[in-house]
Amino acid sequence: SRGALVTTGMSCCELDKLVLTDDDLVAAGYRSHPFDKEGNYVGAPTPKDEKERLAALRKKLLLDTKPDKTLDAVTTMCSEIFNIPVVLVSLLDSHRQWFKSRANFSVTETGRPESFCAWTLLPQDPKVLLVTDARKDPRFSENPLVVGEPHIRFYAGAPLVVDGHKLGTICAIDTAPREEFSAENRRMLTIFAKQVSDGLNTRLDSRRVAKSNEQLTLQSKALFTANQELNSLINTANAPIFAVNHNLQVTVWNDKIEQIGIASCRERV
Repeated sequence: SRGALVTTGMSCCELDKLVLTDDDLVAAGYRSHPFDKEGNYVGAPTPKDEKERLAALRKKLLLDTKPDKTLDAVTTMCSEIFNIPVVLVSLLDSHRQWFKSRANFSVTETGRPESFCAWTLLPQDPKVLLVTDARKDPRFSENPLVVGEPHIRFYAGAPLVVDGHKLGTICAIDTAPREEFSAENRRMLTIFAKQVSDGLNTRLDSRRVAKSNEQLTLQSKALFTANQELNSLINTANAPIFAVNHNLQVTVWNDKIEQIGIASCRERV
């Protein structure tokens, strides 16, 4: 059966009916096949907002980061709920797709041309990509991940939308074809995608706060060290030194001041 792009955020009946066709892709200015003019397999077309999308992805500082226990729990739960072997949180970089979370999948990244997830970046509105048998889908029948390891047959992926940009997907993958992936399952997948998207934003905000606090701590330590060095310099100087504040109160002085008979410096100008 032909792979389909199914709109989200609608009732089960609407999800069953609304499918993005090849004509829709062409009408939107995209080719509907994975080949360039020379016949080379290049995968999904480049989204029109690719420059802005990549900028947003880099700004989030998500690529090549450590595993996240919360996201790993989500992908594991998806695998169990959908009774499907592999679930991934995939982020689409310029020339690769990198997996932020992996359930039952050892590979950490693949090239972008073979990415199923890249097709979900194309529709303006968030949609779910559904492929029931990749061998029978012209977009994927020659995909290296279909004709070779891990021999993908079934795929369902929902985009991760963060700050208005589709940064990647949460996707469910099987090495065996599936006759269907129900409208209710598609609805649930979009809910998981929303949770992951919100989680990525929350973790980013937490990292920014932590980084800001770290910078403040470093600045405080640097200021304290500089103050100590200044006090040491003042106290070891051979000349009398003192300073006053805006109220003409003496706030800093060295021993030479008292040695020349200026006592009670706190009360003097």
